[in-house]
Amino acid sequence: TLFAVAHRGGGESAAVAQAPGGPAGSGAAAGPGGIAGPGGAAGPGGAGAVATPSPPPPDTPATLAKTATPDTTTTTDPAAPTGHLDEPAALYKRVHRNGSPTGGPAALTAAGSPTGGPAAPTAAGSPAAPTTAGSPSAATPAPHGQGPTIIGGGSAADHGVFIGPNVTLGSNVIIGSTTPAAPVPLPGAGREELQRPADYNPKHFDPVAYLPKAQQLARELVPDAHLTSFEFDPVFPDGHVDLTLDSRDHAYEFRSAERSVFPAGRPRNMPIDRKCRVSVDIGVHGVSARVLSSDTCNAKLIRAPRCSFAGVWKQALAHSIPSDVVARIAWLSDERWFFDIDLGSQGIQNGVSSFDDRCL
Repeated sequence: TLFAVAHRGGGESAAVAQAPGGPAGSGAAAGPGGIAGPGGAAGPGGAGAVATPSPPPPDTPATLAKTATPDTTTTTDPAAPTGHLDEPAALYKRVHRNGSPTGGPAALTAAGSPTGGPAAPTAAGSPAAPTTAGSPSAATPAPHGQGPTIIGGGSAADHGVFIGPNVTLGSNVIIGSTTPAAPVPLPGAGREELQRPADYNPKHFDPVAYLPKAQQLARELVPDAHLTSFEFDPVFPDGHVDLTLDSRDHAYEFRSAERSVFPAGRPRNMPIDRKCRVSVDIGVHGVSARVLSSDTCNAKLIRAPRCSFAGVWKQALAHSIPSDVVARIAWLSDERWFFDIDLGSQGIQNGVSSFDDRCL
């Protein structure tokens, strides 16, 4: 009943809260339509006459009479609401705080609310006024998050992200990226192929002179790549190779000792592919190097030759090889020169020869 009286917005409600058996305190202001107590001012529509209070009843536990000396002690009435009525109970205690000059309950403020209690309605049926200009009331829920951050603008779908129904994304979600994530390299993985533009004359190529560059390219892929062989054709009697003509061989071969190691604990008669080889291929427009696999990885590592292709041809001419043909020349694992003029496998006499690495 006390809670209803304190918060009623109608004109017939009393403006002064009164505990059971206790009068309103002096100087209390009446709310809308109420009558002021002694010395009090009438609210809107209220009578201006002074009401004579009735004599106080005898002391009872309900009135909890106090001396005229005010204090801030909160008293407890056995009739106060308890249990789940938390808000009325708190209001009841505030109304009964002993701050009234007459020893009675605290009076309502001019706005119609108990001292220290919630504000009364400003008009019948109207909501409570905002505490500050332009600010929502305490009952207004906080605004929702602004959603995910989209880098680069646009919608989530523009970045390949499709958000289904009933899915809520907070402001800490980021969609899109200005820089794609760099791929994480696998342990021990590296480049397995590279290409370079031709830095030679394809119509007049010298394989022995180019060998150091070829080995450098191979070691960009496999640092310990070492020469195992190279073979070229067609080689003219002056030692040059014309890469623009039809040919079969125009490459250097290298092997890595480190990558050739056979896996520990594996039976030796069970071959396994290992990326131990590097092939450097010489073309008309450029040179390419690539890593290749082998299940043996046992090609012999050899030294670079001393003689040029022109020096090999001199040995061939000294052994009655005709000078109106071209040859296929290779530097092989035995560190000797392979010399072949039977390019069409026609059974030419003395078509295949072998020479020491001695330059004439």
